Amino acid sequence: MPVRVTLVGPSLAYLGGQAIQAQRLLRRLGEDPALAPDFLPVDPKLPGIFGRMQRVKYVRTTVTTVAYVASLVRRTPNTDVIHAFSASYWSFLLAPVPAMLVARLLGKKVLLNYRSGEADDHLTRWPGTVRLMRLAHLVIAPSGYLVDVFARHGVAAQAVPNFVEIDRIPHRERSALAPRFLSNRNFEAHYNVACVLRAFGRIQAQVPDASLTVVG
Repeated sequence: MPVRVTLVGPSLAYLGGQAIQAQRLLRRLGEDPALAPDFLPVDPKLPGIFGRMQRVKYVRTTVTTVAYVASLVRRTPNTDVIHAFSASYWSFLLAPVPAMLVARLLGKKVLLNYRSGEADDHLTRWPGTVRLMRLAHLVIAPSGYLVDVFARHGVAAQAVPNFVEIDRIPHRERSALAPRFLSNRNFEAHYNVACVLRAFGRIQAQVPDASLTVVG
């Protein structure tokens, strides 16, 4: 019998890194006959009057959270592993924490996929977060940087980098190399766009025709 894995994260209703990575991972896990992946959105779209309530500030958080937790209680008994995507601060409390608590109460395995560059500030300002993260049997992050941040706060984590579906990118052979780079991170300090600029400076020193477009 295949292992049933439920990915818990944001839907594509609002495009973002977590939502895109969750859907890519869902497709790839579905290619493994040893796994039976499923997806549970933390932001379910509700019908009727509840859908209209989701358009009201503050009210939408309550209505959506209640619906999300209800779906967790209903669907978690039918899975083996909960794979919860996580950001920081209130998002951490509202999305992965309920999934981890329900999974633990029902004796399921829990994997926390933490994906925020604000981790150090989050764990420093909200010290109770460390205890909550220990609900997970395994914590993963997309970079060694975050693994080091977690280690400073006493949380063991493993790095599993993001993947790119290179088979979906058309290739055109170029006779002359003139590399073009794109940085599409917002201009916020924790995204460290300055590091991108410094790295590109080294590249441009060796390849003068290289260009960098910074979008934020």
